[in-house]
Amino acid sequence: NLKVPLIYLVTIVTSLVMVSRIKYANLPRPSAKSFKASPLTFIFLVIGIISSIVTQGKFLFPFMAIYIIAGAIRHGIIILKERRFVDDEADEDEDVEDEDVEDETQPSNV
Repeated sequence: NLKVPLIYLVTIVTSLVMVSRIKYANLPRPSAKSFKASPLTFIFLVIGIISSIVTQGKFLFPFMAIYIIAGAIRHGIIILKERRFVDDEADEDEDVEDEDVEDETQPSNV
């Protein structure tokens, strides 16, 4: 039976996520302003709440699992973008330094 090992796995993974550096988006407040700011997040939350009520709580676990996985994916994408941005800046700095060195080594006709 897989229920017992899965319960342990979920407990361990959830504990690790709680102490990780992954930043999760706050759940939106029920207001028109928050809906305009992030409509997809707001719609996802409403669908999750309604589905959890309709299924008498059976959808709550998959809903929260999706929230945790989506947050981890979002965090990973942000890290990759930041690294790419830092690498691009480093490449530009090296190009500028190389041009300065080349300019200094060429004799000037003054």
